[in-house]
Amino acid sequence: MEKLVELGLVKSIGVSNFNVQNLIDLLTFAKIKPVVNQVEIHPYLTQLKLQEFCDKHDILLTAYSPLGQGKCNILNNEILKSIANKYNKPIANVIFKWLNQRGIATIPKSGNHSRIIENFNIFDFQLSNDDIEKINSLNSNIRACCPIGFWDIPLFD
Repeated sequence: MEKLVELGLVKSIGVSNFNVQNLIDLLTFAKIKPVVNQVEIHPYLTQLKLQEFCDKHDILLTAYSPLGQGKCNILNNEILKSIANKYNKPIANVIFKWLNQRGIATIPKSGNHSRIIENFNIFDFQLSNDDIEKINSLNSNIRACCPIGFWDIPLFD
């Protein structure tokens, strides 16, 4: 990948599913630091320590599966419902705003045109610090996308 940057074929390098130890290992020998690390992040998998490391090293986090792919029942969480009601927003928008206010790029997946448009309606409100902490407190390290099921590799253990 570094050779592609040197040849001018790509502008930057990104990685996916790198934890702190993977990034430390990479940064010990890489000539070109990755610009982004795409990982699963949602209220049940907040990745706060990974974000702290990435922020310290100027690596942008990008969140995939921000709603837990529906596998984690996030959209029925009572704390998230309460916060959503407070701001008169759908729970998904509260989650996207929580990620946005943390400085995390988000790539939600939807094939529904109206939902895609609705997902952008996060710029007309700000979550309070108290609400951000409430969402952070939901962390239970639950993964919706664990590769052990299809690769038989305990990648995140």
